[in-house]
Amino acid sequence: MEGHPITQSEASTIAANESDMTGRGPIKGGTAATAQSIYDRQQNFLEKAGDIARKPIDEITKKDAAEVQSAESRLAGGP
Repeated sequence: MEGHPITQSEASTIAANESDMTGRGPIKGGTAATAQSIYDRQQNFLEKAGDIARKPIDEITKKDAAEVQSAESRLAGGP
């Protein structure tokens, strides 16, 4: 992936700034929502990949690989 991972702190800062600008909170589908969504997808990918990485190699299944690939695809903006 290009760029750097979005941290929870960055997503929160974006939400606070958006709230300050709108005067009523983050905008549905706006920058803050997008940042939070990306953060959540990053965490999902890291959790899945970490779970698989800790398994002994001979216990990794095609299902495991498919789950990591799916999480990676969602992180990249896929379905």
